[in-house]
Amino acid sequence: ALLASPPYNLSEAVIGACYIPFGFGVLTSSLVGGKLSDIGRVKYYREGFDFGSLMPASFLVAVGPIGSIIFVWTLYYGIHPVVPLIMLYFTGFALGVYIPSISSYLTIVKREQAGAANASTICVAFLYSGVLVSVGPIIQEAINPGWTVTLFALFEAVCIIGVLLHVLRRYTQAPKNTNNTELPPV
Repeated sequence: ALLASPPYNLSEAVIGACYIPFGFGVLTSSLVGGKLSDIGRVKYYREGFDFGSLMPASFLVAVGPIGSIIFVWTLYYGIHPVVPLIMLYFTGFALGVYIPSISSYLTIVKREQAGAANASTICVAFLYSGVLVSVGPIIQEAINPGWTVTLFALFEAVCIIGVLLHVLRRYTQAPKNTNNTELPPV
């Protein structure tokens, strides 16, 4: 609704094209995320830490909520459309960078159930999206779009911080094994 109203007044086709930066962010970050996951798996597994594939991408994922907040508020205040489009790229980048890491981690830790574990993470993501699509318009009616996205981004940030703290706690408590040269099967 923000892109279709002043000062932007964009058509539906142009609004659809505005999501190309998000898709490009997911595309490029999936490649980067996969490489970071492999690097982390090798580096941290040799230290005896099985969450290694999550480590390199863990901090990049925090870009998502920040990008979402900047995206919506720049639209709300009518800032030049280049700024929100750049933020869409970074939001997509944050999403795509973590998915290969999660898949790699689940494949290492849940070898026999890797397919089911990966499917359940995707299912949770789709359920979360469905809830947001259902609840978002109701909340947006009560408060403006900027605060709606900010609330969702803050919820996302709390979840990310929880996962980061869990991973870091596991890393600090993991027994350090610097003699381990064998890598886990992939």
